[in-house]
Amino acid sequence: LHREFNEELGVSIIILKECMPIEYDYPKLHITLYPYEVAVFEGEITLKEHTDSGYFTQEELLQMKLTPADRIVVERYLN
Repeated sequence: LHREFNEELGVSIIILKECMPIEYDYPKLHITLYPYEVAVFEGEITLKEHTDSGYFTQEELLQMKLTPADRIVVERYLN
């Protein structure tokens, strides 16, 4: 996880909490997501693998177009 954040966003993180895994069945694929709550403790976010990022209110986040599995992660985090 530390390596991924460094490679993709150019930051070092602290893992605050390991959240409950999410399993989801798409029509032709079963996935398991392992969400974490993290904090950036060093560096400025630089998009290396992504095209967009931002800070959002809870209401804005819930209005975003997300994959079904990602929506479960967001809803659990907010509740």
